[in-house]
Amino acid sequence: MIGDSNSPVLGGNIQVANTSTSDIDFVIGFYMPVTQQDAGSYDWAGSISLALTGIDASLSSLIDTPVWSAGIDDIELGTLLSDPFEMGFSGTGNQSIQEAISSLIDWNGDSGMLSIGLAFNLSAGDTAVFGTSLGFIPSPGAICLLAITMIGGRSRRRSACPA
Repeated sequence: MIGDSNSPVLGGNIQVANTSTSDIDFVIGFYMPVTQQDAGSYDWAGSISLALTGIDASLSSLIDTPVWSAGIDDIELGTLLSDPFEMGFSGTGNQSIQEAISSLIDWNGDSGMLSIGLAFNLSAGDTAVFGTSLGFIPSPGAICLLAITMIGGRSRRRSACPA
């Protein structure tokens, strides 16, 4: 997992292989410190992609727990692949699913911890690969300012070149 505590953004890929002869419950958490931001309303978005491979494979949510959850400090931002969730197949093969979520949060801007949690049961001898992301979306004004800065920087570089 990689992230940027100034944005804040957290995401990456993780592969989990159950090499045992029994089904196993996995609970995995990723945490990243977030620097102080201005208090206000923030748009955020999160996503998960999941690929399951193996023989007679299954992956399911744990009781009363979503497969994917995200938060900042004690504030739950959202959940995906909510309980009861199950995917699987008979024989040799693979199966995949993707979900995304976005919303608005009123946040005090204090520094804290951005988190993504994964909780699931994986069948014996099978593998799950997760791709996940969570991030605050810059306001339209911030995106315009970034674009203007980039255009301004490009024109300065061109004018600095000898003719």
